[in-house]
Amino acid sequence: MTLPELPPQASGASAEESALVWLQPMQAFARRVMTLRTPKQLMHHWATSLPRAFDAIEAAVVFEHEEAHGHQVVAQGGRVRRLLSSLNTLSTLEAGHIQTPEGVLWLTLFDAEAPPLWGGVLIKSDQWSPLFERYLELLAALTILAYRALLHADTTDRYRHLMHTLHATTLMIVSKHQLDSIFSQVLSGLALLVPYDSASILLLEEDQTTFRVAAAVGFENERIKDIRIDAQNDALFQEIVRRKTPIVLGDAQQDARFRAYGGTTHIRSWIGVPIRAGEQIVGMLTIDNVRPYMYTEEHARIALMLADQAGIAITNVRLLRRLHQMVEASKHAARRWRLLNALGQRMAHLTDDVQPLLEEIAHSTAHVLDADRVLIYWLDMEARQILGFASGGPSQHLSPQVSFEELMQGLTGWAIRHRKTAVSPKGKRDPRESDAVAHHRQQTQGGSTLVAPMMFEGRVVGTITAIRDLHKDDFDESDREVLATIATQMAVALQNHQLYIALQRQAKTDPLTGVYNRRYLFEVGEREVARSQRLNLPLSVILFDLDHFKRINDTYGHLVGDRVLVHVARGVQRLLRSSDILARYGGEEFAILLPGLPLDRALTVAARIHTWMRSTPCKTDKHQVHVTGSFGVATLLPSMQTFSALLEVADDLLYRAKEHGRDRIETLALEDDTHAASE
Repeated sequence: MTLPELPPQASGASAEESALVWLQPMQAFARRVMTLRTPKQLMHHWATSLPRAFDAIEAAVVFEHEEAHGHQVVAQGGRVRRLLSSLNTLSTLEAGHIQTPEGVLWLTLFDAEAPPLWGGVLIKSDQWSPLFERYLELLAALTILAYRALLHADTTDRYRHLMHTLHATTLMIVSKHQLDSIFSQVLSGLALLVPYDSASILLLEEDQTTFRVAAAVGFENERIKDIRIDAQNDALFQEIVRRKTPIVLGDAQQDARFRAYGGTTHIRSWIGVPIRAGEQIVGMLTIDNVRPYMYTEEHARIALMLADQAGIAITNVRLLRRLHQMVEASKHAARRWRLLNALGQRMAHLTDDVQPLLEEIAHSTAHVLDADRVLIYWLDMEARQILGFASGGPSQHLSPQVSFEELMQGLTGWAIRHRKTAVSPKGKRDPRESDAVAHHRQQTQGGSTLVAPMMFEGRVVGTITAIRDLHKDDFDESDREVLATIATQMAVALQNHQLYIALQRQAKTDPLTGVYNRRYLFEVGEREVARSQRLNLPLSVILFDLDHFKRINDTYGHLVGDRVLVHVARGVQRLLRSSDILARYGGEEFAILLPGLPLDRALTVAARIHTWMRSTPCKTDKHQVHVTGSFGVATLLPSMQTFSALLEVADDLLYRAKEHGRDRIETLALEDDTHAASE
C-alpha cells in the first residue's frame, strides 16, 4: 500500500522540499505497520519508531482507555517525561474529544466495541506544519484499519483455541465413570475457559425441587457442601429451571434475587448455568468472581456447552447405576455400558465429515440395544428437510430412507410432535401410524419399535429409531432410557458439528463480501506454489484494485461503498472457475489465484473481469455507481520460490497500472522478464 500523492502547497518550494524529506520515512513506517502481527506490536511501533524516524518529534506516548479502568500508557518513546505529565492532567477523556496542550498532537489509533475500548497516541513536537500533521493523520487512519484486521484475526485464533480446549475437556468428561471424577474434570476444565474465583456443582435430588452441592472449589467455608437449595424458594434457581438457560449477574450484591448461601457476601459477578440432559434439568453450575461485571453472555454460552457435556456424563453414570441395580452385575449390562460410553467418546469427534460417524453410531446402537434396524435422521424442522440419514443393523436394508412427509406419518412424526420417546410393542396395530406405514411394518416383519427425538435447547434436530424383528422380545424401560441418552448425545454432537463448520467458515472468509480472506489466500497460495513446482504446472495470479474507491465513500457514504465491494466480489466470483480462489486482499483490493492457468489465459480472465466492471454498475436504491479497476497479472516463474514473491510481482504490476492512468491491465512479458502493458 502506498501513501497518496503530495497535496499542493501554498508555501512554495520550501514546503515541497520538507514534504520530500518526510515522505521516505513515512512510507517505510506505513509498510512496517502492514507487516506487524499483533495489536501490541502495532502500538509499540508507533511509540518507539516515530521519534527515531523524525527528528522533529520529541516524544510519543500510546495509551488506551477503558470505561472500567480509565486510561493507561501501553507504549512510549523519546523524551516522554513532560508528555506523560500532560497525559496525567487529562482526567476526563472521550474518543475524538481530546484537549491537548500546545505543541502536542492527538491521533486515534484503535477502537473496539467489546470491551468498550479506545486509544491513541500523543505526539510532542515544536516543528508542526499542516502537511506534517496531515501525513501523520494518514498513518493513523492506516493503523486503525490494520488494528481492526489484527483484532479480527486474534478473535478467530481465540475461538479456535476455545473450541480446542472445549473439545479436549469434553473428551475427558465423557471418559469418566465416577461422579466425583466428572465434577473434578468439569471444574478444572471450566477454569481454562471461564475465569472464576469460586465455582460449585449442585445436583437435583429426586424430589425435583432441591439442589444439593456435590462439588465446589474456591470457598473458605468447608460446610458449603452441606448446603441444599429449594428452587421453589429461590428466585434465581426457579427462573433458570423454568428458562433452562443461564443467567448472568453483573453485580450479585445489587440483585435482590441473589442469596449469599454459605456466607458468600463477597461474590460480585455470578453465572448460574443449568446442567441439562436433553430437556431435563439434572443439576446446576454456579460460577463466581469477586469483581463486578466480569462475565458476558459469551462466558455463559461456553459454560452451558460444558454443562451440557456434564449432563450427558452424569446421566450415563446414573444410567449405569440403574442398569447394575436391575441386572445385578450382569455381563450384558456391563457390555452395554462400555458400548454406550464408547459411543459418547466417538460422538465427541463429530467434526468434519458427519456421514461415516452417523453410520458407525447406527451400527453401534443396534449392537447396544440388540436391534435389527437402527435409523438416524438429521432434520431441519423449519425447512422440513432431511439433512442426513444413516442406518445400521443386520436388517437395515429393509428400511431405506423415506421423504420428510412419509417420516411424519409414522411413530417418528408422533415423537417429533410430542417431543418424547415413542414405544410400540410387536404384534399390534399402532393407531399413531398411517395405513401405509403399518403395511410396511407388517411386510418387513417389524416388531417392537422405539423412536427417540434428538432435542437441543427445545428444538427437534433429528430422530433415532430402533426396530427389532418379530421373533424378539419387546424393548423395555431400560432400552428406552438408553436410546433417549444416545439421542441426547447425538443432538449435542450435531450442534457441535454445526458450530465447528461455522468457525471454520469464519476463519477463512471475509465477513463483508463472503469471499476468502487474506490469511486463507496465503495458506492456499503456498500450497499451490509447491504443487506447481512439483508437477511443473502453470500458476497465475491477478491482483486488482477498485479505482478511486475513496471518492465513492466520500460521495455516497460508506454503506454504499460496502455495497460496491459486495457487488464486485459476487460479480467476479461468477466469472471464475470453481477451482479458482477469489480473496479480499485488503480494503478495496482483491486477489485471484488461478491454478493451472498460464499467463495468456490469466490475461483473458482479467480482461473478462475488466470488461464486466466497466459495463456493470452497482445499483442501489438511490444511486447507480460506476466502478473501474486496475489490474496486475503475473505468472509463476522459476525465479519465484514462494507465493509472496509471485504476489509481489503482481503488486508491482498493479501499482504500474495505477501510475499509467488506472482502469487498465498490466502484465509480465515472459520473453525478457520485464513489465509490459496490456489493454
